[in-house]
Amino acid sequence: MINCAQLDGRYLAELVTRAAKEEIPATAFLDEMLESERSRREERRVRTALRLSGLPTGQTISSFDFAFQPSIERGRIEALSTCAWIRERQSLLILGPPGVGKTHLAVALGVRAVESGFSVAFFRVEELLAAMRQDASRHPARLKRAKYMKPALLIVDEMGFEPFSREEAALFFRLVSHRYGRGAMCITSNKAISE
Repeated sequence: MINCAQLDGRYLAELVTRAAKEEIPATAFLDEMLESERSRREERRVRTALRLSGLPTGQTISSFDFAFQPSIERGRIEALSTCAWIRERQSLLILGPPGVGKTHLAVALGVRAVESGFSVAFFRVEELLAAMRQDASRHPARLKRAKYMKPALLIVDEMGFEPFSREEAALFFRLVSHRYGRGAMCITSNKAISE
């Protein structure tokens, strides 16, 4: 339900003036007014979700330089940007040497996910491990509400940059095990799978 008290007063005044001048029918006036409000609310939702996600700003698919990195198939990235893999709760591993755009692509896919209505959380691996160590003693039922457990998409950046301790490996395994089939993950790493 739209609360008319929340409508932007300046825009509404402009719309009423234009409707009177151009003799816009009442139904067209209402359609335009409601579409404007829907659009405003969607913009606010995306802005808030991006802020809460922890995603770095300014990294989108349209700003990625595919010419600089010709080994990355634009078509594959565009297919991933449909977010079907997130809907299906699959995981994505982005591998490559430093400086090739792994983080940019992961963030861009996260931004697209937010725009598509998915909840997203972005962590550098050391931040994630610190949060998981802090939460290690929490009851499992409370742990499910942790920021890294509940989003539709969890992005973990720079995996493998530093080796895991035994405790960190156990915590990360617990996270992956919990999220398997419940939420998508995107992990970036400069290590090969064999490493």
